[in-house]
Amino acid sequence: MPPNETHLEEIRQSDRRESIWSVNERWRWLYFTFFLLLMGAGSAFVVWREAFGRGAGGDVVQSFVDFFIGEAAASVASAGMALWITEVVMLSTMIGRKLDERKARILSEGRREGQREGRAARDAEWRAWHGRMREAQARGEEFTEPPPSLRANDANGA
Repeated sequence: MPPNETHLEEIRQSDRRESIWSVNERWRWLYFTFFLLLMGAGSAFVVWREAFGRGAGGDVVQSFVDFFIGEAAASVASAGMALWITEVVMLSTMIGRKLDERKARILSEGRREGQREGRAARDAEWRAWHGRMREAQARGEEFTEPPPSLRANDANGA
């Protein structure tokens, strides 16, 4: 059965992306933060290189051409590096979330198993106590042994 239009719209909305690099909308703030930082550093390097490096004291027109070519290269490199860093952060977040879910599932399963074992031990203790009480009553003796719940409280200092 093909998906209905509402379902398709939900899928489109859940994976909206921005920028030429198709960054997930949820992570765009991180991408643009990295991009701006890298672009600022790249631009500073280009300006420094043109002002004090090989372009210093040369032809002004050639210096401007070199500057714009350097800025274009810095822009593309910054965008690519920002995308790569964002994807690494997204991947590590996803892996961490999966590990946390797995840990919670394992702990939950262990807790349920421990509860089953605890109930089984408690039930066995009550059955044994009840059996001793019935035996004492059958022999006509007084049964003074406290029930397991009172003994557990005494052992715990209650």
